[in-house]
Amino acid sequence: MEIRDENLQKKVDMTKGTPLANSIYGELVEHLIEQKYNIKQEIAINRQRDEKPEQFNTYNSYCEECKAKAKEILGIWWKIGIKYSLSPVGIYFL
Repeated sequence: MEIRDENLQKKVDMTKGTPLANSIYGELVEHLIEQKYNIKQEIAINRQRDEKPEQFNTYNSYCEECKAKAKEILGIWWKIGIKYSLSPVGIYFL
């Protein structure tokens, strides 16, 4: 899927697997994770992963759920042709 970036006045390739599509996937995963954990919590959980493995496993499972949810969301967007792009502050819709 190609979209036109009004700011750059050029076509942007949004095909699955392209660098821009992968960036949007990453941004969406981060946004979903941030709904439950802030960055300080993530750092603490990762730092203490050996001392508190049950807490880390809960966190890690949630991250995997977020990745699956992001793929589901992007799959729906691609199927119905929603146009979106990545800005310095996150995902925006065209």
